[in-house]
Amino acid sequence: MKTLILSKNSQGLTTTTKFTFLSTMTVLCFLLAGLQSVFAQGIAFVEMEDLSVLAQGDAVAEELPVARQVMIESVETKRYLFCTGEAMTGNRGDEGGWLQSPGVVGSDANYYNRAVWSVQKNRDGSYYITDVTTNRYLFCTGEVFNGNRGDEGGWLQSPKVVGSDANYYNRAMWLLEKNSDGTYYIINKETHRYLFPSGDVIKGNRGDEGGWLQSPAVVGSDANYYDRAKWKIIEL
Repeated sequence: MKTLILSKNSQGLTTTTKFTFLSTMTVLCFLLAGLQSVFAQGIAFVEMEDLSVLAQGDAVAEELPVARQVMIESVETKRYLFCTGEAMTGNRGDEGGWLQSPGVVGSDANYYNRAVWSVQKNRDGSYYITDVTTNRYLFCTGEVFNGNRGDEGGWLQSPKVVGSDANYYNRAMWLLEKNSDGTYYIINKETHRYLFPSGDVIKGNRGDEGGWLQSPAVVGSDANYYDRAKWKIIEL
């Protein structure tokens, strides 16, 4: 660092002014410090942007009934998604498969709370949909759907949906696709099939059918025939 002294001002009076000249090394140090500050601010900005994106993603997910108890109702038939059969006992996978798993049907009422489900989000964005009373997973059987939607020509031969004790071959993982009208397509991640209620639209009041023994089956269809693949998810 160097100091220069100048004398005599415009009135002829002697004055002393100090000018400080920084060495090249000092200037470089200041510049480096400034760059580090800007770089640090840039990192902080990127991190804030990333957190903002994550927060926005969480907000979008939060619109769905995630990890909450819900009822799932067919828009077209007004029937509830309903799990039949015995409650699962023991550990997941003890039943060794889904061939004997009880069916899932569309009931006219919430008998014994079997139409109440828990929706739990997985890391990959899919969901487990678990019956609260039986502790069974919503599970899609049958072949993986290939081709264009509607190629199968209907749902009469569509594979059934059951309540399994475990996530065999990832067939208990579902995607929730929200429609513009607030309804959802519920699509099996593995088979690409829509959750689909067969049978008649309910008539009269809820509970008039007196049980679920004659309730129509829920299947995995290849397309949204007659808007039957649309569901309302009702948070409890």
